[in-house]
Amino acid sequence: MIPSKPENIASCSTSDISAYVDGELSADESERLETHFSVCIPCRTELNRQKNFLNFLDASLESESDELPPDFTKKIVTKAESGVRGLRDGREWTNAAAICLVMLIAAAGVFFSTGSFDPYTRVVSVFDRVLAVSTAAVHFVYSVALSIAIVVKTLTHNVSSRPMLWLAAAICIGAMFFIARRLVRDRGPRGI
Repeated sequence: MIPSKPENIASCSTSDISAYVDGELSADESERLETHFSVCIPCRTELNRQKNFLNFLDASLESESDELPPDFTKKIVTKAESGVRGLRDGREWTNAAAICLVMLIAAAGVFFSTGSFDPYTRVVSVFDRVLAVSTAAVHFVYSVALSIAIVVKTLTHNVSSRPMLWLAAAICIGAMFFIARRLVRDRGPRGI
């Protein structure tokens, strides 16, 4: 709470002034704050600044001449998502780092707890698993490419003499890639 004497200007709180302007304080608190405003110039200046800001905001929202652009919400969301950087508290990052460290230690414990402690065998085992996952990924990409090639060959088999069929095939393939790209992009994390 804001003190009634101006000697403690360092302990003045702008949140109390905001609550006063918004009418959120009790009658007792409002009266004490009004007494403080009569003796504290910085708080009185802040009060006037906040009142002027609210008056300006009210006036700008009441004018009907300013229309919002159709993509206003999209721009605001994009701006908000790109500016999230400074909102995190330092303790959150410390907690996240501690959790990651504990998870890493637990994973290492599980990794080294089974079987004998032979580093060479462990490295070879990890390499085999990475190789298996990589092989599966390459096989998947190969299968998708082969499927696309079969579809294209089937669509273009009888098209060599008809240019309109070539155009239709190209449009179908382009639409397929567009839809696939859109699906992959839309599966990402959701914003505000």
